[in-house]
Amino acid sequence: MTTLIYRKSDKLIVGTSTPPQPVGVEIQNVLNSELGGDINDYGTVEASVKANDEIWVVSEDGSVSSVANPVTVARKAAQASAQTKLQALGFTDEEIEVLRG
Repeated sequence: MTTLIYRKSDKLIVGTSTPPQPVGVEIQNVLNSELGGDINDYGTVEASVKANDEIWVVSEDGSVSSVANPVTVARKAAQASAQTKLQALGFTDEEIEVLRG
């Protein structure tokens, strides 16, 4: 299980801690960083495993969920769009695959 450290004001996840790393050490690292602030500015929540193409999100009530990573979603949409356009120009699937590298 992973412990997420988030800023209470905007629910931004600012750090994670997984055993054997103590949560207190990671909170101190956050406090010493450019984020600074006071320990009361941050909260923690336990998060279950997420898929590689997902990100954790802390909701207003302090619960955590995992959602599709918007960067990954946008990248897949752009790849599909590019493939459709290249096929319309007459490129074969093999040629498109070579272009992807």
